[in-house]
Amino acid sequence: MIAAGWKTGVPVFFNVVVNYGFIKADDGNTYFIYGNNIVEDDFETPIVKNFGFPVIEPMKGVVFKVGKGQKAGTVQAVNVYQPRAIVD
Repeated sequence: MIAAGWKTGVPVFFNVVVNYGFIKADDGNTYFIYGNNIVEDDFETPIVKNFGFPVIEPMKGVVFKVGKGQKAGTVQAVNVYQPRAIVD
């Protein structure tokens, strides 16, 4: 069960060179994600790192919150992580 305020989805694209991508949420929306918004989960699952930056594995479930985007009036995925229960 996911706590209130959190969303679930699947990364459909993540470019490790420029460190950004997109998550297709279970609510049907697509959210932009910057690599610096990827965090370790509560189970301390190791994060795959590219040049020292964390990355998420495409097509494996993630949990995230929606936060303010860098451009006015936009939103993006923040506090993104791949919990063991969804990844395995």
